[in-house]
Amino acid sequence: AHAAMQRRLAAAWGQRAADLPLKNADEALILASIVEKETGAPGDRSKVAAVFVNRLRLGMPLQTDPTVIYGLGEAYGGN
Repeated sequence: AHAAMQRRLAAAWGQRAADLPLKNADEALILASIVEKETGAPGDRSKVAAVFVNRLRLGMPLQTDPTVIYGLGEAYGGN
């Protein structure tokens, strides 16, 4: 499964837009995971991703629930 994910990630990274504010494929995977957690409908992913990319370009924090929950670690109780 890991090897398959790496192949798909490498292919996606190779087809990325040239002006993305991401340094490498790992950053793209992290952003994709955040977008996936943040959206309820597949059709919303491109809009949410655009918001995050714009924030990254401006040097803003992403300020998204999945990143805050990750930062809370075990202290997160579900609310």
